[in-house]
Amino acid sequence: MHDTAGMGDVLVQATGTRLFLDCKDILTGATTTEIHGRKPDGTAFVWPAQADGTGVYYLTQAGDIDQHGRWTLQSYVVLPDWSGHGDVEVMIAKM
Repeated sequence: MHDTAGMGDVLVQATGTRLFLDCKDILTGATTTEIHGRKPDGTAFVWPAQADGTGVYYLTQAGDIDQHGRWTLQSYVVLPDWSGHGDVEVMIAKM
């Protein structure tokens, strides 16, 4: 498993890569945790994420990282007293 905490580079077609987005706050009680993003061709996607301390993560599966280039990723969290997106992170997928 490769961990991309803080984002960076990932290989196209990588599976089992842990994509971690730091939300900078404790996510106890979150009812929704997702990663929203855009592929290099502009296609939007939503991946279900898991809360982990102060961030969310997703383990890539076959077919997820299907394009090389610049990807943007953003956490989306719903808490009892707040909901919204985190900072936009950039990930580069390489062949």
